Amino acid sequence: MRAVLFLLFAVFAIGHAGLFSSSKKPAKAITVKGKLVCGNATVEGAKIKLYAVNSRKKSDIVATTQSVSTGEFYMDGNSADRKHPDIFEPIVVVFHKCDLKSKKEDYYRKFVVKPPETYVNHGRMGLKPYDIGTLNVQLEYPKETQGKEDEE
Repeated sequence: MRAVLFLLFAVFAIGHAGLFSSSKKPAKAITVKGKLVCGNATVEGAKIKLYAVNSRKKSDIVATTQSVSTGEFYMDGNSADRKHPDIFEPIVVVFHKCDLKSKKEDYYRKFVVKPPETYVNHGRMGLKPYDIGTLNVQLEYPKETQGKEDEE
């Protein structure tokens, strides 16, 4: 009986010390939705990317989607597969061609939306969607740029 109790105590102590558990922090997640219009027309095919942090590196992309014929989009992203899942300060980057002056096929107008921290939760799925509302992308947004999709 003492041997069994000792064994149970040893397993508990080792497990409690973290030797059997992963040191990985819990994932964080967000859900983002919205609608894009260009003047009075809906924007279909705009590219929307969700980055885990404001670096705009390909390795920091946690979700991508495109707006549908109604101009609407919906996306979930989380930090579960990242090296540091506890570092999750998401930004949404919108790539579109509304009133784009350049005729180059691979050029876009680009701008960033920073969701409030209150919409980020622990887990792999966003619990309360951050609705950016209806954005008229015909307007010029703060710090908007133009260029290729993968350029910063």
